[in-house]
Amino acid sequence: MDSGGVSMRTVTGVGIGERATIGKLREVGAGALANGSEIALCREPIDSRRALELFRADFSALVCVGDGTGETAETVRDIGFTTLFVSEESADECVCGENAIIYPDRDVILVSPSIAAIDDFTARAESIADRAEPLGVNVYELYDCGSERFVGKVVENTEPSRAEDELFEIYSRFAEECEDGYITVLVTESGKMLEHMRSVLRAAVYGRIAIAVRADSVGEYRRFREIFGMAREELSRERREFEDAVSLGVASGNLFGLLFARELLTASDFFVADMAFIAQNAPKGGGTVSCERYLRYLCDEVSDCISKLRVCGEREMIESKIEKLTQKIP
Repeated sequence: MDSGGVSMRTVTGVGIGERATIGKLREVGAGALANGSEIALCREPIDSRRALELFRADFSALVCVGDGTGETAETVRDIGFTTLFVSEESADECVCGENAIIYPDRDVILVSPSIAAIDDFTARAESIADRAEPLGVNVYELYDCGSERFVGKVVENTEPSRAEDELFEIYSRFAEECEDGYITVLVTESGKMLEHMRSVLRAAVYGRIAIAVRADSVGEYRRFREIFGMAREELSRERREFEDAVSLGVASGNLFGLLFARELLTASDFFVADMAFIAQNAPKGGGTVSCERYLRYLCDEVSDCISKLRVCGEREMIESKIEKLTQKIP
């Protein structure tokens, strides 16, 4: 993936906590503390009392010098303060004011002077030895059949246990950095569907975001829409900041989605043909053929409302099908 010329450093240490945290590094010494969502950066070892002060000052996480043992480590673990203990040399690689993502369960922090896009984090983090999928998201390209161009990214969370605030942090960062494009959050039914919808609505304040829910029937899509409405009502009652104008579409890549494509497209704001899902679930060696046939049948089925049809997957895969796809557009 194109990094946009963004430099990024990987700093390893000893992590405590389970929750990945995104924030801006702020160097703090013995002076006054400032509230905010920054990641506190301490270039010297600190005691447990100091760690507690930083936690109460509303820093989102902590990077400090140490080996991850002793009273300070026990304190941050007890209070649930995401922390990465690093060496003095590693601390020098963390620059105040730069953006970072801490993965405490993988003992790593990714640091960049400017985060161009989190999909670049995915590409770089995958190269870290012995650390699989540190972001816990899948990222795909989004192609709009109406405008015949790539228009943004599709983001799919792969860790169902994530809480609302953590999803909000990831999606808001994507929204901020997607520039002229937009992101579409791919949502699968789960027990945390309401929290997921809330996180997207909150993150949409920071950029253009749409939601595509996996649904195989109009009735299933309408259930999702009810949950979507509940999320908006809850946030409104709580007087939380959120974006009300978020489109809700359907994503599908199976036979049922194909059979009911017209009904689903009519009921929803848009329809996403999930080429990544089709390729992954096709018979061995049949991913390309499956994608081509699905797109051909789909374009025939919804030819009169092609402007609401989008395709997601790997860019090379989509580009190889564009000519055949557009030939079916009247």
